[in-house]
Order: sequence, then structure tokens, then C-alpha cells
Amino acid sequence: MNVLGIGLAVVGGFFGLIALLPFLGWLNWITTLPLAILAGYYSYRAYKSGRAQTSGVIGLAMSAVLLLYAVTRLGIGGGLI
Repeated sequence: MNVLGIGLAVVGGFFGLIALLPFLGWLNWITTLPLAILAGYYSYRAYKSGRAQTSGVIGLAMSAVLLLYAVTRLGIGGGLI
């Protein structure tokens, strides 16, 4: 679970960087936000299992930053751009 959470956060960050290009803000709705939520879910499950607490916290932090980035980017572009 911990590797899955961190991996999803990294993939979501990659799509978030692509969504920085003008008129590609819709990628945040389709890829970045869902991947950030899934990464947070899997990282939380890894954290609660007790076996991978450190990587669970790292995954939670990465997904929280990614979620904050995507929401801020969508807010700046009016939700579309």
C-alpha cells in the first residue's frame, strides 16, 4: 500500500506539471485530483497498518501537497484553464 500511495502521488505530480501549460488545466480534474485522493487513501491505509508508518506519512504529505497544488491551480484558472 505504501509504494502504491507514493507512486500515485508521483504520477499525479507528473500530470500536474503537464497541466501547468496554458489550456491544459482540465488535466487537473481528470488526473491530478483523483490521483491525489487515491494516493492519500492508500497512504493513510499504509500508515494505519503499522508496518509502513514512515512511508505512509511521506505519501500523505505528498498527496496533501499535490491536492493543495491542484486546487490552487484550478482556483487561479477559474476551474478550466
